[in-house]
Amino acid sequence: MSPNVTSIAIGTAIFLFVAAVFFFPFGQFLNHETDIIDRPMISDDTEVPSEEIVSEEKPDVSDTGIKEEKKVEPAKDEIPVKQNPPKISSPSPMVVVIPPIPVFLPATTTEKAAPPAATQEKPRTPEIDENAILRAVVKIQCPATDGIGKSIGSGFVLKDGLVVTVAHLLMDSGSKTCDVIFPKDRFPIHYLKGEITEDFSVIRKRFEDDGIDLGFLRLPVIAEYDDARTIFGNFYPALPYPVCDNPSVIGDVVYHYGYPSNFQGLNYLSRMDGIIVSYADIRGTSTQVSADGGATYRAPDFSFTDDEKEFHPYAVSQVGIFYGSSGGLAFDASKACILGVNHGFGKGSTLTYSIFLNLGWKAAGALIP
Repeated sequence: MSPNVTSIAIGTAIFLFVAAVFFFPFGQFLNHETDIIDRPMISDDTEVPSEEIVSEEKPDVSDTGIKEEKKVEPAKDEIPVKQNPPKISSPSPMVVVIPPIPVFLPATTTEKAAPPAATQEKPRTPEIDENAILRAVVKIQCPATDGIGKSIGSGFVLKDGLVVTVAHLLMDSGSKTCDVIFPKDRFPIHYLKGEITEDFSVIRKRFEDDGIDLGFLRLPVIAEYDDARTIFGNFYPALPYPVCDNPSVIGDVVYHYGYPSNFQGLNYLSRMDGIIVSYADIRGTSTQVSADGGATYRAPDFSFTDDEKEFHPYAVSQVGIFYGSSGGLAFDASKACILGVNHGFGKGSTLTYSIFLNLGWKAAGALIP
């Protein structure tokens, strides 16, 4: 074989060898890369969709097929909108009937009042200067006959240093002088002295025999009472409103003011709002037992009526009061006038009611000094 032929053969062999080495692994690499792209790798952390992947491209809304799909697409959940409750008219004599309920003085219980059974639409109330009312509602403390305990209740200044309260607070006092405590920022702060205006026997007879739970204290003339003049100047705080002269009050909003035991331990002037639902006449008096069975006392028995032709001795509101509120103010917020004096509460079948003495009742008005 000639040298030229040999050189050509050797060159050809080298070329084929180099080509085989180069192209064989590169082709395998290309095939391997394609395999990775075609078969997605799924790790343990990857979420696998159970259905087809939804494209993020916006569909063509002109397509009727898509429109049909939109029609059958489930609607989004909506928050239900509460419909306005039907308006409930103010209670009237035809629909509000108070059953014969036993009445217990609030000093015998601290049971919390039940809320009204149905939402009442509150009547529009006139403008009321509540700060003036709060200044005139006082806490009363009378010493017990044993000289150790105290009888505690509420009252309010009606006029010229005359404090109105309940008979059952005053008749067992061990002294003719009681603490009359005026509030500051609704806390009883200013301690003054008031004198019970009647003999204890008169007060007791009026309450236990006649069922009239009403009593009075008189503050000293302020010009002669340095402690009071230092606090108030020339005049005691007093309610700037008249006694109600309209006997038709069923459905009116009533504010009960006092220093109840259920809030700040008789040391905060509170207000409880109710609706007047009935009137109460005195059927007589009887010996009653306190809710805890620890005491007996004589108190009025009531019969209930919806007659509005004249004032009745007592009225009933659909809200409870508590021990300590006895003697406090019952104020007609619908007519901006003084209704009377918190007496106690009564129980219906499911609700608790407040009972208050009407100062507009002729017999009660005649007792005001």
